[in-house]
Amino acid sequence: MHKLHHQGVRGDLLTWISSFLNNRSFKVRVDKEYSNPRSVLSGVPQGSVLAPLLFLAYTSDLVAVISSKCALYADDAKIFADPTSNWDTLQSDLHKIAIWSSAWLLPLNEDKCVVLHIGPNNPLNTYSINGKLLRSVKSVNDLGVIINDRLTWTQHIDKICKKANSTIYICNKIFSKPSYETTRKLYIMYIRPLLEYASAIWYPILCRDRNLLEQTQRRATRLGLGIRRPSYAERLSQMCLEPITTRLRKLDLITTYNILTSKFSVDLSHIYKPQNDNRLRGHPRQLKHQTYSTKSRQFFLPNRVFKEWNSLQPTLVAAPTTSIFKKGINSVTFN
Repeated sequence: MHKLHHQGVRGDLLTWISSFLNNRSFKVRVDKEYSNPRSVLSGVPQGSVLAPLLFLAYTSDLVAVISSKCALYADDAKIFADPTSNWDTLQSDLHKIAIWSSAWLLPLNEDKCVVLHIGPNNPLNTYSINGKLLRSVKSVNDLGVIINDRLTWTQHIDKICKKANSTIYICNKIFSKPSYETTRKLYIMYIRPLLEYASAIWYPILCRDRNLLEQTQRRATRLGLGIRRPSYAERLSQMCLEPITTRLRKLDLITTYNILTSKFSVDLSHIYKPQNDNRLRGHPRQLKHQTYSTKSRQFFLPNRVFKEWNSLQPTLVAAPTTSIFKKGINSVTFN
């Protein structure tokens, strides 16, 4: 209540939220027996619509406590800095976070906190929380994406393809001879999301990774088909699908459109460099190729998408909504 009041929530709304949180109790059931009721002294009701929003309000002031860059998502927090930054700054911020978490009754689990050193020139400093040295790791699963110290994505692609193949195996066991339409729905609902999630971050650069993704989709389109099956191209045509690499390129363009038209809650337009040259042909939102010194930067989203983005029709780039842009992008063909 104190934090909500500080953030400007007042009057009847604050009273309503207070009534929603206070005077709650719980019981523990074992078989058919119940324990005596106990009062709930902290936290938010699990599964309620308000719970995530209230938790975000409760932790939102953490960013103001530290001076390093910070990224928050639910109960996951990352602080980071350039390798050339002062070591004392990050360590001091870790100490501040430990104090903040203790003061607001959100204790940290130091065993789950890790350090990821990125880049060949990283000084590999050590860090600690509450006097406990944090583990240094080569890779970490960050919100479903495996990020390693070299910013390569083979490990992540291996993981999602393995998970997708497990799902294909289960579908094969459940559906003996599905129709093309059933196979298409199964693929779109249960398999393709595994292969597309956050693809703007981990887009496959190596031929080995692209082939593995395509092989996984190829296996998914064989659901229920025997040895005498149509070719992969024919199956894609029957199911109104396209090669996975083509699909990922279109997703890059959709992400670029959403960023440049401020469809996200966070402004990310600074990662692109506009052309700002009215003498060039094409649409007014053309992008400039950025300089790079590393492979990861070379294939960063703005650099790998700028040619295809600049070649789009002006009417498509000026689409008023994302859904209209998606419909238009489906008719685009790539070399």
